[in-house]
Amino acid sequence: MNKDQLLTFLSLVETKSFTRTSENLIVAQSTVSKRIQELEKEIGKELFVRNNRKLSITPAGITFLNYAEEIINLENIALEAIQQNEKFSHFLSVGTVDAFYELWLKKKLNSFANENPSFSIKIEINTSNQLITSIKKLRNDVIFSHHSYDNPNYNCKLIMQEDVLLVTSSENTKFKNGINSSKVKTLPMIHSDFLYSGTYQWLFPPAHRFQLSVNSAAKALPLLFGSAWYTILPRHLVNKYLSDGTLISIPILDGAIPPVDYYVIYPKKHHQDTAIKCFLDQILS
Repeated sequence: MNKDQLLTFLSLVETKSFTRTSENLIVAQSTVSKRIQELEKEIGKELFVRNNRKLSITPAGITFLNYAEEIINLENIALEAIQQNEKFSHFLSVGTVDAFYELWLKKKLNSFANENPSFSIKIEINTSNQLITSIKKLRNDVIFSHHSYDNPNYNCKLIMQEDVLLVTSSENTKFKNGINSSKVKTLPMIHSDFLYSGTYQWLFPPAHRFQLSVNSAAKALPLLFGSAWYTILPRHLVNKYLSDGTLISIPILDGAIPPVDYYVIYPKKHHQDTAIKCFLDQILS
């Protein structure tokens, strides 16, 4: 098998369409079919089945998917290492949730870069689930996640917790003294994809439709100023605006929103163990 076959397989898994895969890879549709046929012949198993013009991945294809992604990722890592600029001797891919980047990481990167000019750092901001998937597939060397990861091959450490608040513009005083949890769902809410599933289920019914959804807590914040909207955000994002009176925090009278956790996760054995330790020692100090 070769890289072209693997990339074609991965694209076909994503698109579930020979036509779209051929367009994405800028090759003829017959080339896509040939590559998949050659791959299936070499593996000795069907990777896809066609039912009523619908393309589905087989159990063998699902098993092969993880290995195909790993092979491509390892090849990219190897190429980066071989082609690295002489200016850098350490390359780290770091994944982080948006809240930790805003709360902590961005404040530390400048000083780390100044003190460690031999490091090249690539930052990916994503959801916790996507980041845990990325470190399992070797796309990131270390991640900062809201979720823990229980795997004997990885270090996972709780590094901090943070309060989570229901906030709104200081002009919205109706519930300034508090609101019952059962009424939160009636508020004009901005959903920032920040809540743990247990908290979401406590405050909102299944498949609740929000007036506005933004997949970044930091991007949701400015939408509150002078508006009628409410949202739930980590304390570090709103402290400044609570202090100057721009926003107010609304207490929930019959309970408290659980704090959000921040975990650092990285492999116990890694070819860049020393670089990871150096990075974490300084970033988390």
